[in-house]
Amino acid sequence: MIKIIQDYINELAMRYDISSDFVHHYIYIFLILLVAVLIGVIVRKIIGPLLVSIARRTSLRIDDYLFTDNVIGVISRLIPALFISLIMPLLYFGKDATSLLYVVLYRSINVYIVLLVAKLISLALNNYLNYSKSEHKDRNNHYLDVVMQFCKVVIYFFATIIMLAVILDKNPTTMLAGLGAMATILLLVFQDSILGFVAGVQLNINKMLKVGDWVEIRDCGINGYVIKVSLTTIKIKNFDNSISTIPPYRLIQNSFRNWEGIKKFGGRQARMKVLIDVDSVHFADEDLLKRLKSSNLITDDDAKTTYNRMANVTLYRKFVERFLSENHMVDANQWLMVRQTPTEGFGMPIEMYFYVKEHDFVRFEELSAEIYEYCLASAAEFDLKIYQSITKSNLK
Repeated sequence: MIKIIQDYINELAMRYDISSDFVHHYIYIFLILLVAVLIGVIVRKIIGPLLVSIARRTSLRIDDYLFTDNVIGVISRLIPALFISLIMPLLYFGKDATSLLYVVLYRSINVYIVLLVAKLISLALNNYLNYSKSEHKDRNNHYLDVVMQFCKVVIYFFATIIMLAVILDKNPTTMLAGLGAMATILLLVFQDSILGFVAGVQLNINKMLKVGDWVEIRDCGINGYVIKVSLTTIKIKNFDNSISTIPPYRLIQNSFRNWEGIKKFGGRQARMKVLIDVDSVHFADEDLLKRLKSSNLITDDDAKTTYNRMANVTLYRKFVERFLSENHMVDANQWLMVRQTPTEGFGMPIEMYFYVKEHDFVRFEELSAEIYEYCLASAAEFDLKIYQSITKSNLK
């Protein structure tokens, strides 16, 4: 077919006394570009919309994201470029294949093809990322951003090497082998990207972090919500509205606390101590027991003991434990414990350990304060005094 077209064009050129160089250098190029433009229009206006329509009618959702207008636009430019690259060696051979016009045009179109292929792969990765985020919102797939960014860096890196090989008419593998001596420099240049990618994969596989998580990094003085994660940086909005930016590998190297589990759990742990003055600890007499029973602060079971006499601090500890277990804002199905910890010269510590049914930070602190203040004020009902350090103001 191509031979017939060539013979027909040569016959017309001889009829109108047109030189063969003019035919090869201009008429062939014009015809090739004309056909390539027609192919591009057909792909853009007919084949592309047809593929999009077919993709939307299928039961699969992923093809709706892969066959988009931006992808079809790149394909409509890539196919004509491939046509030019394939047809030119068939029309230009022998002496014409070494002409400056052919060399410049042929290498330029091949560089253009490599760039379009890299862009097409990059768009496909972006569309797959959008599909993954929209169809699997419950997954911890935020670090796909990091993976995709790293893949793009690799794609464009190799695309650059191939384009240079095309321009210089060298073998790409030879050029890649020659980059071995530059490995140290490349590692230094892409150090943050490589470390960020590795850290991103680890964080994603272990489901350690995603946008919206409340994290605390004490070594860096960071405490707030994650607002952005990229290949080289993690942005965190602190509670004072300042923005902290750290590389992802810092989270792997140093420990950090992710409070996101509190939201999933539906509550937060509370631990607090009431320091009792040891001088106020004594055995409970009958008058104290009657007063506490009449005030419904203790029950008959609370007053029972394996020993002959009951200490007032023991009654207070049982009262606090029952108060917490009956409180509707305390999760009684989780650990609930009121215990005495060793005295360290600052009174007798009565520690409360329980879970509040509230994960909001402000509301949790408010409920915890109410519980602590109630327990603190109730100590006087048991003839107990709260320990506080002796100062000059206390002595007045």
